[in-house]
Amino acid sequence: MDFVTGHPRSGTQWVSELLVAGEPGVSGHETLAAIDERIVSLASAYYEGRAQPAQLEALVRRYPGTPRVDCNWKLSWVLPPLLAAHPTARIVHLTRDPRANVRSCVELDYYGALVDDPRYQTDPRRNRWLRSLPRVARADWDGLSLVERNCAFWIETHRLLDETLASHPRVLVMRFEDLGTDLAVQQLFGFLDVALPPAATLDALRATRINAKLDEKREVAALRPRAWTAGDDAIVWQRCAAIARRFGYRE
Repeated sequence: MDFVTGHPRSGTQWVSELLVAGEPGVSGHETLAAIDERIVSLASAYYEGRAQPAQLEALVRRYPGTPRVDCNWKLSWVLPPLLAAHPTARIVHLTRDPRANVRSCVELDYYGALVDDPRYQTDPRRNRWLRSLPRVARADWDGLSLVERNCAFWIETHRLLDETLASHPRVLVMRFEDLGTDLAVQQLFGFLDVALPPAATLDALRATRINAKLDEKREVAALRPRAWTAGDDAIVWQRCAAIARRFGYRE
């Protein structure tokens, strides 16, 4: 098994579609959650110290081998047991500019109050994922705003990936934005040993928004009106810049 992971809303589902265009059946999006949905809550429980590594190792051993690539942000939070179960795995660490990434999470009310709002009970599976977001290990967590919590979430995702994968021999750090170039696509497909799709198919995928969740964002906006502002961008950059610059993002 090989894995593509990163932060939610960073493009893991689009990357999965991209890989399948080159080799049908090679990749799935959140495959493990489809096999055993316990991963949704257990990943956060493991991070928070409420689940044992052995529980997660047993869970991540349940991959059937087909598809052989799982594109799944939850894996960022269970990397030690994942690598213990799959020590030779190739791991793609996917990044996205935090200003766009955090904004998308906020627009879907990650760490917001709508999950408990009677008007926002239209999708039980979505709300189960929202309730299972990890509580980031920060002393000031309870006092953070919605934007600040999502910044902390983004930072912690990439800290976990950086620290855990530092000694793993088969890692590719890939910026989502760079996948608009042929060179980056060739690097991704070569790393995962997947055949490249035809140029026309690749161009069509680049022009397509996968998993944009526009309906959900409209629903959130109707229930919790909040326009994203330049001030929000400034908060995100101020908090996330140290890590973002390491990935090549600039103010």
